[in-house]
Amino acid sequence: MDEKDLKMDLKNYGRIKWPFNRFIAFMAKIFMPSLNVLLKLKRIKYKKLILKTDHKFHTFIVHPKNYSDGEKSCYFYLHGGGFCYKTNPGQLNNFIEILNRTDSIGVIVDYSVVKRYPTANNEAIKAFDYICNNCERYHILKDKICVAGDSAGGFLSLDLAYKRCEKIAGLLLYFPVVDPEMDTESMKKFTNARVWNSKLNKKMWKIYLANGTLNIDKNIDYKQFPTTYIEVCEFDCLRDEGIALKDELIKKNCDVEYHFIKGAYHGFDSVSSSPIVEEAIENRVNFLNKILREN
Repeated sequence: MDEKDLKMDLKNYGRIKWPFNRFIAFMAKIFMPSLNVLLKLKRIKYKKLILKTDHKFHTFIVHPKNYSDGEKSCYFYLHGGGFCYKTNPGQLNNFIEILNRTDSIGVIVDYSVVKRYPTANNEAIKAFDYICNNCERYHILKDKICVAGDSAGGFLSLDLAYKRCEKIAGLLLYFPVVDPEMDTESMKKFTNARVWNSKLNKKMWKIYLANGTLNIDKNIDYKQFPTTYIEVCEFDCLRDEGIALKDELIKKNCDVEYHFIKGAYHGFDSVSSSPIVEEAIENRVNFLNKILREN
C-alpha cells in the first residue's frame, strides 16, 4: 500500500495492527467494556435480551435518541471484529448515528466471540428469528427490517440473508468478509495494510473455522434476495471479495448499490471527524431511508 495515496484525513489513524490470536482475543473479551456499559455511557434507551443456542448471548434493542411512539423500521446490526472482538465504540457511534437519522429501532447482536463456526452464525439467526417473531411486541414494522454488518459482521449478515432473504427489506455490507479461500489479488497485495491485512485474515479463519469447512447454502431464490448495499475500501485485503460478491449478485439480477471508497483502508469509518466517513455514513443513511420508505 502506498501511503501517499491514502486520504489525507485518514493518514494519522489506523497505524496500529492489534495482535491477533486466541489468547489476545480471549483477554480482550474479558477486559473490553461490555456493550451494556457502552450503551449506558451513551445514555441511550435500550432493552437487553438473553437468548440461547449452544451458549447464552445478549441481544440489545436500542431506541433512537428522539424516540416517539409508533411502529418503526428496524436496523439489525452485526458488528465486525474477526469473530473474536466485541463491539467497539466507533462501531457503536456509527450504529447510533444511523438509528437517529433513519428513525429506526436498532438491534445489536452481542454474539459469542472466540468460538468456533457456526456459533456466531447460529446466534445471528436466532436473534433475527426472535425479532421477526416479536415485531408487534417491540413496535417493529415486520416488512421493514434491514440487516447490516461490517467486516466479519458482514459475513454473518450475508449468511443470514441467504437463509432468511424473504424477511429482509435491505442488506448493508461494509467492507465485508466473504470467502475463506483468500485467493484474490487484494489478499495477495495487502499483507501489511493498516488495521487489517491478509495475514490477520488468515489467522481469523484459522480460529473461527478450526480446520472445518463452511456450510452455506447459496442455492436460493434470488428473486427474493434483498436490495443490497456493498461498500469496499481501496486499501483493504477484503476489497476484491466484496467486488466479486457485487458481481455475483448482479449476475443473479439482484438490485445492488455499490460504493468503492478510494483512499481508505479497512475500518476507516472509525475516524468520525473525516469527511470521507461523513460521506460514507450519508450514503448508508440514504440507502436505508430509500428502502425503509418504499411502500
